[in-house]
Amino acid sequence: AKKSNLTPSLLPNGIYDAIISGSELKQSKKGDNYLNIAFTILSPDAYKNRIIYDIYMQTHDNVEVVDRAKYKLRQVCMAVMGKLADYPVDLIGKKAKLSIKIIDDKDNNGALKINSEGKPLQKNVIARLMSVNEFIPNTSQSKLNYNESIDKKPLVDINNLDLEDAIPFWTY
Repeated sequence: AKKSNLTPSLLPNGIYDAIISGSELKQSKKGDNYLNIAFTILSPDAYKNRIIYDIYMQTHDNVEVVDRAKYKLRQVCMAVMGKLADYPVDLIGKKAKLSIKIIDDKDNNGALKINSEGKPLQKNVIARLMSVNEFIPNTSQSKLNYNESIDKKPLVDINNLDLEDAIPFWTY
């Protein structure tokens, strides 16, 4: 069999039902703390049991990275529990809908990662996390703008300092 240099199988752009199957505080090689959350796909059946990870930086040289992570984690908690979690393990077993997109993979300096054929590597990202009860209009995929930059994240209100206390297991 010929060995493939292609990016491992990606989930197509779309909405997926998922369950949080893991939530663990970890430390990067650089010494930064982060929360790693594993989402296991429940449906559609063609992608059942596939796992996608999302990380939420607790410490980082760039304070905006940490603020964005706090904002995203607050969204996760509210979507799956309707309240903030007391501990990371409180999220395990909770269901959500994930809007997943494929984006070009970049290194820490923002440069595109390229495969051996000179083509950009790609990865899946969770563009949006929603409650299982959230209504999603039946929009054909051709009408959705998947080329919209994933970098267009909501602006974090840095004047709202209650985020520090809002997530009890957040480290400082």
